[in-house]
Amino acid sequence: GGCIAMNALTQGLSNAGHNVQVVAMSTSKHPHVPEAFSSEYSEKHKYSHVHIQTQLNPFKALSCLLKSKNYNLDRFYSSKFNQKLIDILSSDDFDVVILDSLYSSPYLSTVRKYSNAKVVYRAHNVECEIWYGLSKKSSNPLKSWYLKSLSKSLESEEVSIINDVDAIATITDENERWINQRTQTTTLIVPFGIDVESDVVNFDGANHVFHFGTMDWEPNKEATRWLLKEVWPLVIDKLPKARLVLAGRNMPDEFYRGVKSGVEVLGEVESTEEFLKRPGILTVPIQSGSGMRIKAVEGMVYGKPCVGTSLGLQGLGLSDGENSMIANTPEAFANKLILLLKNEKLARKIALNGAIHVREKFSNKNIIKELSKFLENL
Repeated sequence: GGCIAMNALTQGLSNAGHNVQVVAMSTSKHPHVPEAFSSEYSEKHKYSHVHIQTQLNPFKALSCLLKSKNYNLDRFYSSKFNQKLIDILSSDDFDVVILDSLYSSPYLSTVRKYSNAKVVYRAHNVECEIWYGLSKKSSNPLKSWYLKSLSKSLESEEVSIINDVDAIATITDENERWINQRTQTTTLIVPFGIDVESDVVNFDGANHVFHFGTMDWEPNKEATRWLLKEVWPLVIDKLPKARLVLAGRNMPDEFYRGVKSGVEVLGEVESTEEFLKRPGILTVPIQSGSGMRIKAVEGMVYGKPCVGTSLGLQGLGLSDGENSMIANTPEAFANKLILLLKNEKLARKIALNGAIHVREKFSNKNIIKELSKFLENL
């Protein structure tokens, strides 16, 4: 989701007439895939990347803990990437440098040293809230303690960067409120934007339920466990022939083992667009975290009726029963799924209203227009 949001911002600013240069960190989780970049894109954005090692290392994690450093951020610092950044900043005069996500914040001092550009921090999430939420739900006391420690050090880092940059672009109004309570730095809500070529919304029915997301992200794994263990048995009890499809890259082995009745585990799919054309009900059962669920916006744009928790659908401005279905307990979530599976007329209404809502609210052209004004006034 984060990569999609970054690309939408890049393409949007470029299409609006700005000269945008992109330097990326590639990792084993998000590797550089040459065939995904056209020569036109690379030339237009002077695209470059540096591969950095971010694999978990218990010894480094312990060292960071003892030194009161945040291991999540420390993993993203690379001397090679830092040098690449120095070379780029030294070769041109930039008006604005956007640090896209907290994990680019270790390079703020380099940007300040080698450029006079205004620095904008784009906050995809309030990261400390994600880890604090996970710590509260861990049944392992040692793990819970470590996650709380991680959350505290992340909060310290987040408070530091929001007070050290010139402006902040947040993904949701909830995130903006958290930030505004801790800094006087000017902010603008810049959600994920998407533009669809066709105005036609196709509703192809709702004959199954699905969850689609990057499955090495802890909140997605937690949400899928909740969906499988707490919600799905209640659905099957009422609709024995109901089907649930799990899809997403880096699907953990745990979801392939002991597959429950009516559950199909696809793992990574070749085409997001083709997958979202299937006649299914989108679920966003997030239990912890912050930010915006990009897969929810993508699914709703394609005319999928959506059932999600309040947290899963935060920042989208949705209304329960009108353009989405919102439920926070297993019983309520299951009942909403059952209702949509049994009532195609209602599923169609939710799907079409949802598609219209997200296409209007998250038009990338409009979002970029507001961002451009914001950047010009810095």
